[in-house]
Amino acid sequence: MNSNKLDVRVYPIIDPKTSIKAHASVAIDDLVVIRGIRVIEGKNGLFVTMPQSQDKNKKFHDIAFPISGDLRKAINKSILDIYESDCIEPPAEPRESPEMG
Repeated sequence: MNSNKLDVRVYPIIDPKTSIKAHASVAIDDLVVIRGIRVIEGKNGLFVTMPQSQDKNKKFHDIAFPISGDLRKAINKSILDIYESDCIEPPAEPRESPEMG
């Protein structure tokens, strides 16, 4: 995998009524930003979803996503690492990830 510079920001959500635990954004190589990423608490633990839109048949489709499996893993790991380290007492400001490379 090419080394990608990721700038990850995670915004925790404190609401016990929702499975959405945080929103996140990722800048990749200072070229593109993906916003609308979510951290979800599922039956098997936390997972990351990319931004989605709903079609006329009520099906959801990702509207932005990494093509490379390695990049997807790096994004997911960065987001979950930041979320998990801040989930007990999230900071007032979003925390940024260290550069990957």
